[in-house]
This record gives sequence, structure tokens and C-alpha cells, in this order.
Amino acid sequence: MVQRQDAGFPSLQPGFDSRSAHMGILRFFEVANRLKAIKRSGWVEREVENPESVADHSFMTILLSYVLGRGKGMDMEKLLKMAVVHDLAEAVVGDIMTWKRDGEYPEGNKSPEEKYEIEKTGLEEILKDMDAEQAGEIMALW
Repeated sequence: MVQRQDAGFPSLQPGFDSRSAHMGILRFFEVANRLKAIKRSGWVEREVENPESVADHSFMTILLSYVLGRGKGMDMEKLLKMAVVHDLAEAVVGDIMTWKRDGEYPEGNKSPEEKYEIEKTGLEEILKDMDAEQAGEIMALW
């Protein structure tokens, strides 16, 4: 029989509001799930048939990171975690493009600095109900 160590389960700690914590986790996954429906903007802009979603892109980024990063002296855990969270903010802000046309940003495109600030705010919104330690780790990896 496997013994459970209660000290490691926040739901068993005094004062822990499990309903609030569970809702935060459920909300996080509900929002992250939106990445499956968000099409990559560059593909849409170029009228590519069946454009990949941000989730499709993220999956391939994770797979490429795993296959190509092995044996290169990299921190594989950190690399894979970064690949997992790198486009998470797009679940609330969309896939923002940063390229210019004739020296100007076309409608909807932003400077890299603007994109960073928009995505940072979006990620903070996604993480606001998460455990503070885990939210902090995700922000640092992003």
C-alpha cells in the first residue's frame, strides 16, 4: 500500500482554500486550451491553406527542443519548460506580428517592445489565480 505524505499536499494545509485553488487551475487550463483555436497570424496573413494553430506551433517547438537539444550540454528541463510556456500569453492576446512593411507596422502589427508589454500583461492575467510560486516560475521561464 502506498502511503501519502500529507505535508506535500497544499489542500491538507490549514487555511488552504481548495475551491479557489482548484478554480485557478481550471481557469488556467481553460484559457491555455484556447491556443488550439488561435491560428498563426503570419500564416493567415499569407493566406496559407489550413494555417497551423499556436498550439500546433508550440507542440513542434517542444518536440524540436527535445530532439535537437539533447546531448548539447543544455539544461533540458529548463529548455522544455520554456518551450511549453513561450506562447502561453497568446491565449488571451492573440498572435501578434512584429514585422514592418515599407518601414511601417501594418494594422495589427506591433513593435517588439509593444508586443512584449502586451504579452506580459496577458500572461499576468492568465496566471493571476495560480499558486504564486508556480506563476512566478512560469513568468521567469517566459
